[in-house]
Amino acid sequence: MTTGEIQAHLADVYGTDVSRELISKITDAVNEELVARRDRPLGRICAVMYIDAIVVNRPLYVVVGFNLDG
Repeated sequence: MTTGEIQAHLADVYGTDVSRELISKITDAVNEELVARRDRPLGRICAVMYIDAIVVNRPLYVVVGFNLDG
């Protein structure tokens, strides 16, 4: 997503006004960590994560994860 698309999404969903510059600074700050997580080696066995959203007035995100112990 572009900074403008993120800005519009935040305004639409959360009613907040965030500058494109702030969005750019935040994405730059977390980008290295995101790349490291994306490029990490996966284990032989992968646990399960289920992500869904229900939209009423605002999206309600539901994330359920299971490790190997349940």
